[in-house]
Amino acid sequence: MLAAATSGCGFEPLHGASVNAALSAVDVSPIQGGPGELVYRALVERLHPAGKSSAPTYRLEVTLLSTSTPLVIDQSTFVRRYDVHLQAQYQLIEISTGREVGGAERDAHANHGVIPNEIYGTLIGSHAALERAANVLANVIATDAALLIRADQPG
Repeated sequence: MLAAATSGCGFEPLHGASVNAALSAVDVSPIQGGPGELVYRALVERLHPAGKSSAPTYRLEVTLLSTSTPLVIDQSTFVRRYDVHLQAQYQLIEISTGREVGGAERDAHANHGVIPNEIYGTLIGSHAALERAANVLANVIATDAALLIRADQPG
């Protein structure tokens, strides 16, 4: 019923065939650092679910800043929780012309607890928080890239 209601209004899903094909043709440049590798892998998974194109049309360049800040400190000044913040600045570049199609600054947060006397558990929590923030950031950047590509396509 919804399809019938929207068929005549020019509605086209963001991830239509042409945008999906263009997303598979986005080459993601390597992102420096451990958190950068997590964001890179998450971006590749989102942009190339069916595999990467052998002839990329666009290049996505991402610069990442990662911080971890104490969030909850108890009365004995022991840090109980940390906030992980990933801040990315990206540009989508058309490879054939070198033209910047668009770019923005995006960020994501996640937090994790500190387990007293459990270093391994705290490290696992820290890594899981980084993965959550990387996945959120990759989703936002992939959606932005789809919107930029759709706006850049003729017609």
